Amino acid sequence: MMMRGAIGIGLLSGLLWGINNVLVARAGDIAGEAFFLPIVFASCNDLCAAATLLSITALRGKLWTMASNLRSAGGRRVVLAALVGGPFGQTMYFFAIAKAGAAPALLVTALYPIVGCLLARFFLHQGMTRRMWGGIVLSVAGAMLVCGGGGMAAHFPESFLWGIACALCAALAWGSEIVLAISGMKTVEPHEAVTLREGVSGLTLAAIVLCLPEARLAAGAFVLQSEALLLVAAGVAGGLSYAFWYRANNALGCARGTATNATYMIWGVVLGALLHGIDTLTASAVCGCALIFIGVAVVVWQQEEA
Repeated sequence: MMMRGAIGIGLLSGLLWGINNVLVARAGDIAGEAFFLPIVFASCNDLCAAATLLSITALRGKLWTMASNLRSAGGRRVVLAALVGGPFGQTMYFFAIAKAGAAPALLVTALYPIVGCLLARFFLHQGMTRRMWGGIVLSVAGAMLVCGGGGMAAHFPESFLWGIACALCAALAWGSEIVLAISGMKTVEPHEAVTLREGVSGLTLAAIVLCLPEARLAAGAFVLQSEALLLVAAGVAGGLSYAFWYRANNALGCARGTATNATYMIWGVVLGALLHGIDTLTASAVCGCALIFIGVAVVVWQQEEA
């Protein structure tokens, strides 16, 4: 794949993940704060994502090939990536939103590119130049400005620390997931890998929901609301985002792949302004978006030196 095409795919993954975040946050505002809803949300999100990707895989005539990959070493690594990033990481992310709020959760999970790059450096032997590290740090600093502005401290809920701990777990899980996935994609085609990822994650989460009576009740109450369609749309956007994210990381490496995906913070700000009015933009959000853009540019347009 040409470098510019891969960068475009990575940027598109960021746009779609920004849409996913906005829709999930909106669905959460409507649904309330039932304890098991984060697991229900994670399950619905990944099941809808899996259905979208399975449909595409079926149209491509690759279902049997994907199933046979489960027996390969690369397929087993992708399955492990699915379990780390999905049932664990995704659930921690939704609990972080529920317990600490969307902005603090996004702030902490924005650290996942650093986790991924560190792990890729040691386990995949992917080189990182000082300039690339600088770009990643700029992007993370920008994400913190986007999420940290607006006087949030006055509105922290009592469960804030639990939410931050969950967000840290999600960042560690997602950073680990992409390293495992890149390792698996040495023998498994990216689209098949991400379809496996969402299918394994969605089914595992659904099994957890079915095994917990309180979770089943929360799921039943939520799906009866017409607003549950927001979560279906979020899942479709999330599935496509993951497909592009896996493909970009496989083509560009962890640093460039995660950097392009980090633009979801910019899209979140833009979409939020469109939904809630331009007057909701803060100076810190605008400055943070500028830093993310500069950081991404520094990383992705870096010539191969490592």
